[in-house]
Amino acid sequence: MKAVVSLSNIGSFLVISDDGNDVAIVKLANLTHPRIVLTPTHLNFIREKINQSGHAQEVFKALIKSIYTYEPDNSFNYCWPARDAALLYTITRDINYAHIACLALNANRINYTIYDNSTIKLRFSFNDHSRNPNDKASNWIGIVKSGELIQHLSLYGEEGYPDDQAERRILFLLNELKLHLEQSYGPSGYMQEGFSYLAYILPILGPAVYLAKHMGISIFDEAWSRPDWHNLALHIISLRKQRNSLQFGVSESTYSYNGFMPFIFNSTNDANIKAALKWLYDRTMGINSSSPAYDGKDKSAALLYYPYEIAAQHPSIAFPRSISMISDNIDGFYGFRNRYRDENDVLIALMNRNRRHGGWNANETFALSIISHNTTWARMPGQEFKRYNLTRKFS
Repeated sequence: MKAVVSLSNIGSFLVISDDGNDVAIVKLANLTHPRIVLTPTHLNFIREKINQSGHAQEVFKALIKSIYTYEPDNSFNYCWPARDAALLYTITRDINYAHIACLALNANRINYTIYDNSTIKLRFSFNDHSRNPNDKASNWIGIVKSGELIQHLSLYGEEGYPDDQAERRILFLLNELKLHLEQSYGPSGYMQEGFSYLAYILPILGPAVYLAKHMGISIFDEAWSRPDWHNLALHIISLRKQRNSLQFGVSESTYSYNGFMPFIFNSTNDANIKAALKWLYDRTMGINSSSPAYDGKDKSAALLYYPYEIAAQHPSIAFPRSISMISDNIDGFYGFRNRYRDENDVLIALMNRNRRHGGWNANETFALSIISHNTTWARMPGQEFKRYNLTRKFS
């Protein structure tokens, strides 16, 4: 990045790249506490919903159970119960949850990384890693740089935090994530790495987008609302008990979308789209499902982002486009669903991968995925091809 130039005395800046092109115009945002979703108003709203029978109460009970039964498969995954325990403390003010959060995640570790002189090598190592020139469409951008942006925006203004250095980095990260949103997701919401990766990215990218928006930063507004993720979800997620979904990229064939729907509810302002997606959510992840999961490790998203004030409606009524075929000629993705009734619905997807042809280190071009009559008829190998070279699982 070549320069950050002040445009006026009201806090607007022009970001200029190394080749001299204008990258973005950014206005100084509201960087005061409190931040992100849990404003006092929303927190009181959640408490009110928890005291009523329904979605919020069930998710709240599931959250409490999860922090006592969670079994991480590595030390990093302790971040999930730590986050959920911190949320429970914020809601209830029960100090026991705060203790659980601190035990689950060494809360001082990030402070050592940022402030302690003894960790300079570690800080430089992270700096090198964070500047990796990966393809902007890669999940790596959405994961790593969203996490870094959340860190900077959350700590900005804290005593001892290097605000002057962070400001330039924040501008860089905002532009990187805007490019990621523009380049990774086609108009249909399709991404070449697959549904599993989309659901992997959004629980980190989504909070970064909503945090920026809450602080008055509007750079993501258009790019965040452009992908038609809602219609994609309605076309590819079946009503089978196993939560099967149509595959593309290196998606697995089952249970691959924790956190996906809660984070996209608010990427649209269209109440009819939200009503249709809520209908599907309640029957696959939520309260009307035969085995409610409330998004597994992303239960906090299911609690905070659920559209409580919108009544669920059958997709064919609320959102007629959900029964029309998806035709994404840019990415080469085509999806069809005949109805929204039960496990016997017919769902078909064809993929030709028109761009970013290499995909996720997989060498297929055309692929077919079919679910109907409570059966998966044609599937893709997903990451099993990378791990085991099981080409027999190609459709």
